[in-house]
Amino acid sequence: MPQGMGGPAQSRIFLGILLALIGVGLQAMGFVISFLPASGSVRTINEFVARMEIQTVIQASGIALLGFGLFLLFFSVAQVRPATGPWTLGAAIVLLVTGLVTAVFRVLYFQTFSTLLSGNPSTEIALRLGTIYAVEAAAGYAGLIGTIVGLFGLTRHFVST
Repeated sequence: MPQGMGGPAQSRIFLGILLALIGVGLQAMGFVISFLPASGSVRTINEFVARMEIQTVIQASGIALLGFGLFLLFFSVAQVRPATGPWTLGAAIVLLVTGLVTAVFRVLYFQTFSTLLSGNPSTEIALRLGTIYAVEAAAGYAGLIGTIVGLFGLTRHFVST
């Protein structure tokens, strides 16, 4: 094991962990919003869409923070422990991209769904919703694989030269 980590790298690792935890918390908060009763019950479609919009913004922010936090974590570890570089650097890049892509597609899903609710249902909108959902799910799976690869890289032995 290395004697000690450098100050800036250790700070980036801590910041990455903190951002990732905040991102997970925001995602959970966005999920809970859909179950909280508003002042009374949701009576109109506009109230439902407004609540869904708030939920989407919170969850998309959480996803982006989680992806960026894990990027900082794995990227900083790759700099501190060069032996883990191929694994953790690859995971860092994958997690940054998937976090941003998933956040953007979460917002696109909301926009398309609210268009559907506005009153003009069509098969084109249904196909667009399915495509957006498929891309978001694929990005989520890529993020999961990236996290597993990064954690595998963390288990690699440190080789000092």
